[in-house]
Amino acid sequence: MNPSTAYIRSGLQLKDREVDLLDISRELHDHIGQKLTVVKLHLEKCMMQALDDTLKLQLNQVLDNLIDSMQEVRSLSHDLQKQNAHGQINFKEDLENLAATFEQTSGLSVEFTHFDLDDIFSAVAAKNLYRIFQESFTNTIRHSCATKIFVSIRVRGHKLRISISDNGYVNTNQNKTTGHGMANIRHRIARLGGHVIFTCDPGLPFSTEIQVPLEQLFD
Repeated sequence: MNPSTAYIRSGLQLKDREVDLLDISRELHDHIGQKLTVVKLHLEKCMMQALDDTLKLQLNQVLDNLIDSMQEVRSLSHDLQKQNAHGQINFKEDLENLAATFEQTSGLSVEFTHFDLDDIFSAVAAKNLYRIFQESFTNTIRHSCATKIFVSIRVRGHKLRISISDNGYVNTNQNKTTGHGMANIRHRIARLGGHVIFTCDPGLPFSTEIQVPLEQLFD
């Protein structure tokens, strides 16, 4: 096979991969997303008709899980659209879109106090960092009485330093339930060779401090 033929075939394979990713993305958004929305509407109707308080509480928990699933489907669909044939993702653009969507759906505001990044990360690094921010934003809604989230992303030496905090306080009645989300964040940071410190004392703002070696973001 001559070089020009190999180049053309390689280009066609990459193009086919991009088409496949877009098809999967549309299927997730249009088909599965719509079905989950219908389920959500029926579930909310059942909650309105339920008379038993215990049943209402259980239905509300199911609804929370369903909303989380819908967010995951939307995020996965978005990831597939953004990921290019070389497996790289514009993390800055994705994070700004995530913050904008979060502000629209939650009513909270996200303020980027520092944003040193303007790079294309590897798909693995971008996905893990994206999920970490998504989990952190969600934890603020559930467990902190806040109106604003502050995000700082700095490059210091050979490390990426991320700080996520809010202007609220940790709800003492729900503080114990943050464990699963924090465990997920720890797991993702460990995959990137970094470490994380949480501050979640009752009555004080919730904060997350993260450090990740820069070389782990471009492998």
